[in-house]
Amino acid sequence: MLVSALFTAALLTQEKPAVPAKPADKPTVDRSAEPALRDIFASVGALRNIHFRVEYYNREPDSSRWDDDSSADFWVGDGGRFRVYHQYNYWGGGQIVISDGESILTDNMDEDSAVTIARAKPTIHETSDQEPIMYLLEGAKGFDALVSKDKPVKLVDSKDPSLKAFEMNCNMGLVRFYVNASNVPVRIETVLPPWYANDPNNDNPFPNEPYALEKIFVVGSGHLDQSLFIVKPPKGRKVDDQRVKKEYRRDTIRTWLR
Repeated sequence: MLVSALFTAALLTQEKPAVPAKPADKPTVDRSAEPALRDIFASVGALRNIHFRVEYYNREPDSSRWDDDSSADFWVGDGGRFRVYHQYNYWGGGQIVISDGESILTDNMDEDSAVTIARAKPTIHETSDQEPIMYLLEGAKGFDALVSKDKPVKLVDSKDPSLKAFEMNCNMGLVRFYVNASNVPVRIETVLPPWYANDPNNDNPFPNEPYALEKIFVVGSGHLDQSLFIVKPPKGRKVDDQRVKKEYRRDTIRTWLR
């Protein structure tokens, strides 16, 4: 009995093992505006037979002045058909991109360079993956491809009572989409690209201001001339038909294996 009592007392006086501290809860990421922004992407992605224009502006280094860099006209049909005509204001020249849903033609409008024809990309943004508007044209799939999964998606002050501003993060940096009362995007701003923010040698005088700006204007909607989407190089131009090359290689390999 005495031994048992002593053993019991020893157990009672022994220090209890420390209980591991509960890990701190991760701060909640504000994605309160995600459903509304998804709806906007879905609405734009459903647009067909529409012509709109985008004006591109870049902030001049160490200045609050904007450079009128370039503009582009977009014609969007159905079945993956679209046409984009870029005009470069600073260097001159331009570029035409045409998709008929199966093939895509790229013409840099340089007489010395070849017109390229390739298989159409699975997604629109792959033709120009640094332009947010290309993701908008894809609807819900564009949203999933563009918007970071673990970063905020929220409404911020648009500084214009007629507009709402949605702010989100992506591989291009911090991006803001501005929509009007009809939830139609009219402006896109990119605030700080990661390749600039992560470089300690860059002294950005406007860390909270956009460095790139896109203004969107609807030109018209309704019937579009179907000739806009014909993949056919201009007469007299050299052509780099990458579709033919791929088929040729495949056939050649089959021949070698026989």
